[in-house]
Amino acid sequence: LIVPFAAGSGTDSVARNIQPQMAEALGQQVVIENRPGAQGNLGAEVAANAPADGYTVLLGNVSHTISMTLYPKLGFDVLKDFAPVTLLASGSFTLSAHPSFPARSVKEMIALAKKHPGDINVATGGATIRLAAKLFDSMAAVKTTEVAYKSTPQILTAVISGEATTGYPPTSAAVAQVRAGKMRGLAVTSAARSSMAPDIPTIAESGVPGYEVLTW
Repeated sequence: LIVPFAAGSGTDSVARNIQPQMAEALGQQVVIENRPGAQGNLGAEVAANAPADGYTVLLGNVSHTISMTLYPKLGFDVLKDFAPVTLLASGSFTLSAHPSFPARSVKEMIALAKKHPGDINVATGGATIRLAAKLFDSMAAVKTTEVAYKSTPQILTAVISGEATTGYPPTSAAVAQVRAGKMRGLAVTSAARSSMAPDIPTIAESGVPGYEVLTW
């Protein structure tokens, strides 16, 4: 089972959750192989070039459909080289901030960003998280400074340490850190509040109506 993202990422978490059930259902050992790089494209290329014998499965995500529109040349064709099996999970990201960040809401963050354009650093990683950050800037009419990281754990570490002021980790990975007080959850990127963190508002209800970014 090829996971084209690093261990500890949202996609990897899904893989670890389904691994025992897959093994039981298939009557086969299921080995997870993390092949991160190039926003998920490296692992997808490895899977696309594997023998079509049923023994290699890719845990793809929305990044691969985004890559189709971003890169003129890929080592795979999402539509021709893969046969989708099932949708396993979908979820949001959480706009999170270091506890020392003066803004305690999306509206306050927007006001701060407009007063100091480019001063707010935003930790991103992967095509979908970058999309979430860029869409926020566009719809809120603000300018933030993107700091790109290679994986979700690195985004979490950057925000927790204060290396980055804010970031967009997956909600599934952010909730524990928010509850522990290591980060502040400003808002989720989904249209409705997340069942994992119902006390965190959505970006749409916090001053950016119509905003929505999901991952699957």
